[in-house]
Amino acid sequence: MPNRPMPQPGECIIPNSADNSTLVPGGGVKLRGHNLQFNEADAEQGIFLVADDQTRTRIEVVLHNTPRELIFLVPNTLTSGEYTLEVRVRYGNDNIRTGILESPLNVP
Repeated sequence: MPNRPMPQPGECIIPNSADNSTLVPGGGVKLRGHNLQFNEADAEQGIFLVADDQTRTRIEVVLHNTPRELIFLVPNTLTSGEYTLEVRVRYGNDNIRTGILESPLNVP
């Protein structure tokens, strides 16, 4: 089986967060990794924050979208709780592939 590209979120950098795990609604986040770039025009692709109840919030404001780095703004509408960050990318005409950040993120 050939090695298929997959988004691989690695390091999340959140300004003013001591442990880089606390999201601030309206604040910025830098995500580093591999194969992160996605087509912003495709609603199925992008950066998603998934709540404990599986509610998915798509990040709408992406300031920087490259294969190794994404910079985005946290939506103001996010409620407090724990979130899993997903990066969803379509390669060619293939299905969407999802990369998940290992550590959960929190909104106080």
